[in-house]
Amino acid sequence: MNNFLSPESKFARGFTTLVDIVILGILWIFTSIPIFTIGASSAAMYYAIHKTIFQGRGYAFQEYFRGFKDNFKQGTVTTLCFLVYNGLLFYLLRSTTIQNPDKVVSWNFVLVILMAFSIIWAAMLFAFMYER
Repeated sequence: MNNFLSPESKFARGFTTLVDIVILGILWIFTSIPIFTIGASSAAMYYAIHKTIFQGRGYAFQEYFRGFKDNFKQGTVTTLCFLVYNGLLFYLLRSTTIQNPDKVVSWNFVLVILMAFSIIWAAMLFAFMYER
C-alpha cells in the first residue's frame, strides 16, 4: 500500500499529469477570453504540454506563462490575420445568402469549407509556433 501512495508510483505520476492538463486547460480558457489572444494562448498551451508532460521538466503554470510571453506578439498578429480572413468569408457567406437565394447551397458549401480549412490550418500553425 505504501508503494501505491508514494510520489514515485505510477498512480501519483498519472494524477499529477492529469492535474497539469486540467490547469493548462483552465489557463487556456481564461487567457483566450479576449479573442485576439487565442493564438498566443494555444501556442503557450502546446509549449507547456510539451515541456511538462512529454519532457517532464518544469511546472505547468510557469511554462504556460513563459510560452505565452514568448509567443504573444507572433500569436496575436497571426490570430488577427485569421480573424480578418474568416470575417471576410463570413461576410461573403451572408451576402451570397441575401443576394442569390437560388444559388445559396453551392456558394455556402464552398465558403464553409474554406472557413473549416482556415480553422484547421490555424490550429496546426499554433501547434508549431512555439520554439522547441
